Amino acid sequence: MSDKTPVTGQDIQVRGISVEKRLHFLKLRWVAFALSGLIIAGGIVAFFTTGGFKLGIDFLGGARVEMQIASEDADLISLREMLLEEWADSEVTTIGALEEKNFLITITGEEGASTNDIAMIESKVAERFGVENIEVRGSTLVGPKMGEAFARRALILVLIVAGMILAYVALRFDFFYGAGAIIAVFHDILIMLTFCLVLDIRIDIAIIAALLTILGYSINDTIVVFDRVRENHKLNPDEDYEYTMDKSIGQSLSRTIITSVTTLLVAIAIAIWGGSVLRNFGIMLIIGVLSGTYSSIFTASPVTFTLKKLLDKKIKLGDKEGKKKLKGQKA
Repeated sequence: MSDKTPVTGQDIQVRGISVEKRLHFLKLRWVAFALSGLIIAGGIVAFFTTGGFKLGIDFLGGARVEMQIASEDADLISLREMLLEEWADSEVTTIGALEEKNFLITITGEEGASTNDIAMIESKVAERFGVENIEVRGSTLVGPKMGEAFARRALILVLIVAGMILAYVALRFDFFYGAGAIIAVFHDILIMLTFCLVLDIRIDIAIIAALLTILGYSINDTIVVFDRVRENHKLNPDEDYEYTMDKSIGQSLSRTIITSVTTLLVAIAIAIWGGSVLRNFGIMLIIGVLSGTYSSIFTASPVTFTLKKLLDKKIKLGDKEGKKKLKGQKA
């Protein structure tokens, strides 16, 4: 890393508007690290104070029943109150428009559920709203062993994807870039999991899908910045590395903003109009896109720069010690 005076370049263009020649992103790295650390620390505190993550039926086991109730008295509140008397960990959501009165009833538990539970749900609902008003449209039973297998596979899948990302970036760039990218990826996962705790969102297959989606989104944005850093460094090898990184992030800023805004619009649409089944997926996408955009600017490149800077210091210290030993031998 060169200590030479920064070589001035062209103005950074953001959507065709010329801004100052250098935006000091890396100077803010310690503030960014502290902010991320604070949010993640809050997630750790929430984890222990709330008793950990709430797992969905896919991982914990349980039963899911979809039914239409053609009764004016049927609504979410009355159904929830009725089911909570028997199953403390039950949930009721709507599918489609509220006036269609399509409900999805889910019960979970460490011991799973059985066909008797499904029969009891149908019986209780029929007793409350009348058998003639009920149409069962489907039911699913997930055993606890199957839930454990789902959880194990999901964890392995996330680790495999993270490992492949690290290998790809390390081979395409170098180890320091790979380390910066993988730390940014885990940063995004931890931020999303923190908000799962804060917003009391259950971890299910949809949330795992959101995590994997953001892994790909975040690393794509990071690689675009890294490519620009490498290109600028090749063009101006004598340029101060911190200046090169700041300039490269600034040059990629318009693309980052446009991509983030368009992706956010889709995620917001899913969260608002996707119904109760997709709402949590959409919320996690929104959080993930915001975190991924933030990490590609304030985590990936700053971590890479910091690691390179630490290595340079170590090399310089080694050179100084080597020179001292040579002087001692000559004396």
